[in-house]
Amino acid sequence: MSRGEKLPLISEGGDKLAEPLIPGGYILLSRKLIESEIWRKPPLYLKVWIYLLSRAQSSEYKNLKRGQLWITYQEIIDECSWYMGARIEKPTKAQIFNVLEWMRKPCSADNAGATPNATMITTSKATRGMVISIENFNVYQDSKNYESNTENNGADNTGIRSGRNRINKNNNIYTLIIASLQNEKLKQALQSFIDMREKKGKPLDEKGIKIILKKLESIAKNDDERIQILEDSILNEWQDVYPLKYKTVDKSVDKPVDKMWKNTNKSKRNKFHNFTGKMQNYTEKELEEIARRKFEKKVKNEN
Repeated sequence: MSRGEKLPLISEGGDKLAEPLIPGGYILLSRKLIESEIWRKPPLYLKVWIYLLSRAQSSEYKNLKRGQLWITYQEIIDECSWYMGARIEKPTKAQIFNVLEWMRKPCSADNAGATPNATMITTSKATRGMVISIENFNVYQDSKNYESNTENNGADNTGIRSGRNRINKNNNIYTLIIASLQNEKLKQALQSFIDMREKKGKPLDEKGIKIILKKLESIAKNDDERIQILEDSILNEWQDVYPLKYKTVDKSVDKPVDKMWKNTNKSKRNKFHNFTGKMQNYTEKELEEIARRKFEKKVKNEN
């Protein structure tokens, strides 16, 4: 046997075992995934979810239990990046935070395979990172808990198709509107804005999203500006979108106020300076006459 050659796998009975066709192990994904809430989210949500499942421990290791992993925000950012041509695009820390925050929220009843009011993950702080625990990992990663692919396969496919049609009818906000956008960052920014509105108890329906997109088209020159506008609204928890020149907020009405408008108002109220500028148009004799009349008027009023 040459140096560096792998030793053959031998069973307890001494028989030679076949080499694995696909090294590295595997995870199980339910067919119900395409009916779940995460399927209707921007692609980054599903990408992060599959990455967490792939990184979770399949068995106990050191201080980590099965279904847990130690990780950092930066590692998720790097591993969940993608290419746009030759240029690499990376999600922001805020975007990853929003994804994890959504996974920490209770699931709704239509989240396939999930228990209503349960969460997908729990997180806890750790040294130089955090520990993420995949909820119900043992249940979903055990093939014994799944229906056989050979049993009632026709009925299963029919159910999936009817479920998909129901989703398209009742939950087509993302699939028909957000998915039509070409810019991935714009998709994510818009979804984060929708999530923020929902968190504040002011959810957007299909008509509301179309109005927001139409307004973005009118107040921004390009996608970069639209993304910045959405991020400003998310950061300040504004319920609407505003042009980038708006920088300050009037707390009495909870919306931005144009600084240029404020400065204009101040200059209008400064009548003394406006009058001083007009005086430069009078001759010396005219100014003396104006002063005399003002003096006479003042004396008359005092008497």
